[in-house]
Amino acid sequence: MFNRLCSLIILAVLFLTNLSLPAAPPPPQSPPGLIATFQSTKPNSPPEDSRIARLPALFVPANTPASTFTPPGPFRATFSGNIELRLRDDLSFSLAGRGQIKLSINGQPILELQGKNGDNWRHEPTQTITLNKGKNQLLIEYTSPQTGDAFFRLYWSSPEFPPELLPPTILTHNPTPALESSTKLREGRFLLANLRCLTCHTDQKIQPSITSARQLTTDNGPLTTDILGKLPMPELALDAPNFENIGSRLNQSWITHWITNPKSLRHNATMPKLPIDQNKAADIAAYLATLNSAEKPADPPSSDELIAAGGRLFAHRHCIACHTLPDSEKIDVENGRTPLSYLKAKFRPAALFAFLKNPQQHYAWIRMPNFKFTDLEAQRLTAFLLSRPQKNLEAPPIKSNPDSGRSLLASSGCLNCHNLPDKTQSILKTPALTNLDHGCLAPASETAPQFNLTDPQRQSIASFLKTNRESLHHESLPEFSQRQLLHLRCTACHTRDNTDDLYSQLEEEVAPLISDGVDDEPGGEGDERIAEDQSEPILTWAGEKLKPEWTTQLLLGQLGYKLRPWLRARMPAFPARAKFLAHALPLEHGFPPISPPDPTPDGTLAPFGRKLLAKDGGFACTTCHGVAALKPVGVFEAPGPNLQYVKERLNPHYFARWVYNPLRVHKDTKMPAFADKDGKTSLRETLDGDAHRQYDAIYQYLLAGRKVDPPEN
Repeated sequence: MFNRLCSLIILAVLFLTNLSLPAAPPPPQSPPGLIATFQSTKPNSPPEDSRIARLPALFVPANTPASTFTPPGPFRATFSGNIELRLRDDLSFSLAGRGQIKLSINGQPILELQGKNGDNWRHEPTQTITLNKGKNQLLIEYTSPQTGDAFFRLYWSSPEFPPELLPPTILTHNPTPALESSTKLREGRFLLANLRCLTCHTDQKIQPSITSARQLTTDNGPLTTDILGKLPMPELALDAPNFENIGSRLNQSWITHWITNPKSLRHNATMPKLPIDQNKAADIAAYLATLNSAEKPADPPSSDELIAAGGRLFAHRHCIACHTLPDSEKIDVENGRTPLSYLKAKFRPAALFAFLKNPQQHYAWIRMPNFKFTDLEAQRLTAFLLSRPQKNLEAPPIKSNPDSGRSLLASSGCLNCHNLPDKTQSILKTPALTNLDHGCLAPASETAPQFNLTDPQRQSIASFLKTNRESLHHESLPEFSQRQLLHLRCTACHTRDNTDDLYSQLEEEVAPLISDGVDDEPGGEGDERIAEDQSEPILTWAGEKLKPEWTTQLLLGQLGYKLRPWLRARMPAFPARAKFLAHALPLEHGFPPISPPDPTPDGTLAPFGRKLLAKDGGFACTTCHGVAALKPVGVFEAPGPNLQYVKERLNPHYFARWVYNPLRVHKDTKMPAFADKDGKTSLRETLDGDAHRQYDAIYQYLLAGRKVDPPEN
């Protein structure tokens, strides 16, 4: 008994001791995504090129490159990495595509397919394969057809769910030297375009691509397959703020300080520090201050009511996810937020109001999106932003010379990037991009602009400049979308893969702005109210979900309606990037960049679909969803979009996947699943309770689009 008691005491001591010990560090996380490696099969082709792929899927339209550093034409590709599972599981795999493909898991061949005469193929799910807990090695070896589109998609399934694309949240890879080298080249290529290096260091071989990119940006026509085959790197079209009427918009003192040292005012500025002293900067600012508009707009109104409402708007429109408050002492470098510390010093009040209404008016490629603010909303935001304490800028204690500034504007290279309407455009001649040890790429220079580049950034640009730069003449659009989703900070508002939105992590900063509890939002459209659930759509499956033509209108700000009027947040417009980004998203998921024609509705199924949406004898979809003029009838926390827009908005394969099991698409959705694991619903009297047939009937009914006849409730 005594020995047993001693043993228990010892165990208790050990247990309590272990409680005080620091927890063992978690195992190192492998980076997300697969390594995709591409090799052109043309004679004398360049070396292999590697990049990260979010998904085991690919779509390369005819006559376009499979990757940035691979020329257009036939190619081979491998996708390698891991399927990481939390638990051991039994799964089946299937493939769709065109070309030749081999799938291996944990070193064992699973599928090997080749289409006849270049036809598309789709393989049914394999027999069940057991995958281990943790990492399972995945290898896909793909060879494109000699001509035409090249694509493949890898699906998995189980008795619990039908075939679906593998989610990016379970895919990881082990970095390789080849991937690191290719990543460095990509960063150098992006920096070269984003810092507008080619506006000063002109290259006659690249100039036609720059001209083409600018034309495509301003062209309002649809993006066709012919255009895709001629598309250069879109960022070559990047402009800089236009000097038109700049004296009416910006304060002269701010312009002087900005020219002298941009990063002293904004840590993430891309404008370089020019090799001129403060006197010359003041002269340039004095000349720019003379560029005034004949119109003198009145300053927008301000009041305590407008200021309070503007604070709520700053929070509700998620401005705070991209900007720190004007009076914040925090420089949020970690989250990449742009400070507003010098906003009052920069803008004239009327100009700030106009900027909020249309940020792209004087700068087409600005990162600031266009929220299509109403006059009242812009007044509220302007009043709020200008009411906050901010940093002041004193005018330099020197006498400036506008005439000297006009000459310096050209000789300093400002007009290489900035446009001066109705004036003679003077381009400063600069050396070719060959000397990598001097000028802008040098750690310090008294004669060249300084971008404050890090050593790795300088090395990336230098590495890219050693290539033949042919990659600037064409673009792999999935890579464009990867760059721009980061550059435009889409995850500030949206969750994507394993990255949660930043806004939801800023509750402490948001709370004081909305603390008075007043809800002065317009309340949506019609009688729809602001909903309790303010979750934004996730971006994980956007490329599979949305038709690119609809996404184009959304990103252009030309949709004409609010899909989710109950949300305080608003999806803004990114006009310069809209067309390219919308058509890039499907490619990453293995789907074409241009939607096929809508099918003709099945007249025999559509009536069943109308019945199935209703409350009486259906799934009661109209509890949460409107259908055309029919408003949702339920009292709910999370309404759903009006179903009249399904035809123009959603791809049919995604609609089928979503309604069958919404939780597998979005774990936090309020949308219920109606089918059991056998594919049956409780409505057995309609189409034998077959969930797939019932959901297809709903889709056939909704193909009527905006002319759909609402069901009876």
